[in-house]
Parts: sequence; structure tokens; C-alpha cells
Amino acid sequence: MAGSFIDYTAHEYGYIKNTDGSYTLLNPPGSTGLISVVGINDAGQVAGNAYIGGVSQPFFWDPAHPDTYVVISIPGGVGTGVVAINSSGQIAGIYFDSSSQEHGFLQNLDGTIATFEIPVASQMYVTAMNKWGTITGNAFDEGVTSGYLRYSGGGMKSYGSCSHCGPQPMAINDHGVVVGYFFGECDCNSAFSMDRNLNISAIPVPFANTQTTASSINNVGQIVGTYTDSNGVSHGWLE
Repeated sequence: MAGSFIDYTAHEYGYIKNTDGSYTLLNPPGSTGLISVVGINDAGQVAGNAYIGGVSQPFFWDPAHPDTYVVISIPGGVGTGVVAINSSGQIAGIYFDSSSQEHGFLQNLDGTIATFEIPVASQMYVTAMNKWGTITGNAFDEGVTSGYLRYSGGGMKSYGSCSHCGPQPMAINDHGVVVGYFFGECDCNSAFSMDRNLNISAIPVPFANTQTTASSINNVGQIVGTYTDSNGVSHGWLE
């Protein structure tokens, strides 16, 4: 497992809990004590973000080289953050250029970086990636929200476009199935799944609720999420 913790001096660090029960501290050189770990893959490689020199810097850590932290830098990027790491060691995230325009990026294990953007979007987000390097996220423009898929070869597809609402994808499995929720005026926090052919289906959570979300899916199709009851209490569910 990988995550973050805050010590008694209010500094935040990353950590790994190893299979033998021991812990490894993650603390990139120069960090000012604000570290967020976003993911760990099957090889134990970790991606995260740390404040170094007063700015957020994405980093990559490999247990094969435990004393080395690779800082991810995007040419022309200002304010970069990683979001996901997959089993191939690919890392996905988002960055701002000097005009404050948002772009997505995919870094391969050899260090090469591909960038992408949604041409008509005023804002975009990267939320998840599977082992094939397929990235999902959403984009906004003039009140319209759309989800998108960005494939490792560079192709892109959009889905679920909706005015004053739209999809918030949260996870994608290795079969290309996306789960998340719709938010906004049309379907306030309603969980959905989408197959690789971009067919979107509502997830009928069988508990009385005022809103539902789907937050993760594994490769056998199990989905987990949350729902809120009429008293405003949040619960978890597993399909």
C-alpha cells in the first residue's frame, strides 16, 4: 500500500507499507513537507506530488533505486501534477502552460512525454488510467461537460456531453470500462458505467438514496462506490 501521513509538526510525507509489514518513508529531497501519493503499481513503483522550492513537483519512485526520486518536468509547463501510474510504469497527469491553459500528459517508462489537450475546452481534468495507457477525464466549455478517452496511440473520443451537468469519470479498468457519476442539474450525482463502445448505463444502486457515485472498478467488473441516504449519511456499496 502507498499513501501519505502528517506528523506532529504538520509536515506531510509519503509512505509504503511493504508485504512483510515494514514501512518505507517517501520524502523527495527539497520537499517542504507537503507530499501526496497518487498511486502504486504492481512493481511497487510510486507516483506522487511534492512541494519543492515553493512549487508542486510530480515525482516517480522505484524500489529498485530507493534513494532516487525522478522529478517529472514538462517543457513549458507551469504547475504540474500527476494523477495516476499504471502497471507499465506510465504516469498520467495535467499541467498548465504560461497562459494558464490546461493540458494532459502521459510519461512513458523511458521518460518520453506525450501531451494532449481538448481544443474547445476552457478546463480539463485527468482522473484515471489503465494498464494500456488509456486515460479518462472530463472537460468543460461554456457550461457543457464531456468525458473523454485518450488512447496510448494518441487517438481521442468524447462521451456523455451534457449542458449544465456531465460525467465525472473516476476509474477505468484494463478492459476499458469506465465508472463514475453524473453531476449537475440533470442527474445530481448518479452513478454510471460505460463500456469500451461508449455505451453508458446507470448503476441502479438498490438502496434508498438521494445520490450515488461509483469510484473504482477492478478487472473482473466489481464496482465500489457511495450513496447518501435521506438523512444525509454516506454509505459504501459493492456490486
